[in-house]
Amino acid sequence: MSATTTPSFRRAGRPRKLDLVDLFLWDPKIELELSGCSFSQALGGRHPEMLALYQDMGRKRPISIERGRRVVLSALADMGLSAPLVDEWRKALDGEESSVASLGPWCVHIYAQSMKRDGQWPPKLSPLGKHVIEVEQALVEPTLAWRQGNMVRCADLLANAPALSGYLWPEVIAKLRNASDEADVTEGRCMVMLELMLSFLATRDAQLQVEGHAAESMFGDLFPNFNEDEMTAPTALFLFGWRLTVGPQATSYLTSHRYRSQLVTPTSGPLRGSSDGGKGVTYSRRSTY
Repeated sequence: MSATTTPSFRRAGRPRKLDLVDLFLWDPKIELELSGCSFSQALGGRHPEMLALYQDMGRKRPISIERGRRVVLSALADMGLSAPLVDEWRKALDGEESSVASLGPWCVHIYAQSMKRDGQWPPKLSPLGKHVIEVEQALVEPTLAWRQGNMVRCADLLANAPALSGYLWPEVIAKLRNASDEADVTEGRCMVMLELMLSFLATRDAQLQVEGHAAESMFGDLFPNFNEDEMTAPTALFLFGWRLTVGPQATSYLTSHRYRSQLVTPTSGPLRGSSDGGKGVTYSRRSTY
């Protein structure tokens, strides 16, 4: 494998991009990829018509409302979900006011994992699940500003979002505010994405221990050994463990400009500092959250 090849998540087939669904959050489908199962495999085994619909959407083929309504509602009913939830999706597909019409991809993902057969809607969420949804909601307006190329407004919104305060620091906000090209923006996004991902993993790690599913932290190797004369930083320990798992080319994934350009889809239009108007963002798309 060359030093600039896109990671394949340890699965056979073509290398896959690390897609982000907004400014910082990665696509929830990656959760399945990292477990060794693709979204297509998980969907196609039980709902082949739903898989065909999903693939046609990805290929940007025309899809009739009638087909989408029939396939989606049939799949939801087959999953054993409660009648109220299926009815909310029916209303959304019919263009009626619905509580699911404006949900982001992470909210849908977490709701789906949290649904029980008792039909409670919205479903009862874990503290981590609630927080991830709060983060996603807090990123809607900054993401819109970024897509419009207005990085000053984007940085201002990020700096004033309480739900994001634990994942941002002055230098990364300044990097995004003063970005002169897409490479600067991408580097800032990657840094915050890693901060979010590792924070979510650490929370889940503690939760597994509390629930009795793990005897000790899975991240013990990331903590410095205080008995050493010169302690190794957690970041260095993380990269060392990554190289052991992925191979010697692991570090090049972070440093290669070619890989950074493959990480996310660039914005359209030049970056600018002035404020302008725009339309709101509409998202088109056992539980760990």
